Amino acid sequence: MAANDQAKETKQDWDDLTDSFIEGIDKTILKDSSFKLRNLLLNPTTYASKPSANESLKKAKEAVEEYFSSVFLAFSSDKEKLDKELESSSVNFAKMSSVITEKATLLDVPFIKPYSLEVTENNRESIIIEKYDPSIELLIGKLLSKSKYVGDISGKYHDHTLGSWIFSSDRAYILTIKPPESIILDIENSKDTILFRLEGFSNQLELFKTSK
Repeated sequence: MAANDQAKETKQDWDDLTDSFIEGIDKTILKDSSFKLRNLLLNPTTYASKPSANESLKKAKEAVEEYFSSVFLAFSSDKEKLDKELESSSVNFAKMSSVITEKATLLDVPFIKPYSLEVTENNRESIIIEKYDPSIELLIGKLLSKSKYVGDISGKYHDHTLGSWIFSSDRAYILTIKPPESIILDIENSKDTILFRLEGFSNQLELFKTSK
């Protein structure tokens, strides 16, 4: 432990993969630093009062970017595979969206894109398909024929749309195009988790300044 690193908490609420990355950053990029990323993330209030707080935040962000750049480089083949799957997912979304929109219009079923939507777990049925094919049109027609409305609840990932729709009738039928599965998504989630916490530390620094 670095000389200036004081009381160390052990409680964490991030997953094991994120924890391994934090450990990696501390043991490589920050191995000779006067602070450790783990301690900063676990003790933000303590670090916010230190004279070196701004410099520590700057170094932490730079260390995260440098470390994850090397991680993504090591998984470049996985990134290429994910990109291809996302392209395919976007194509499937476009086809599905076109069919749903056309059939909803013909059946006079309202098509909405809700800001938010709450569905109880005991009143929903999830249908996951791998890709669009003509037989799906029959399913869409059946779902729409009994629906009060259909809602586009698709998500975005970078420039790609991950298709998902809800058909509201006696039950909430949720039709989803199977999203890609990749270690890249897990790595990005870990990086985002760390950066989000560093942003929280940055906010604490601003509060500490204004409270003086």
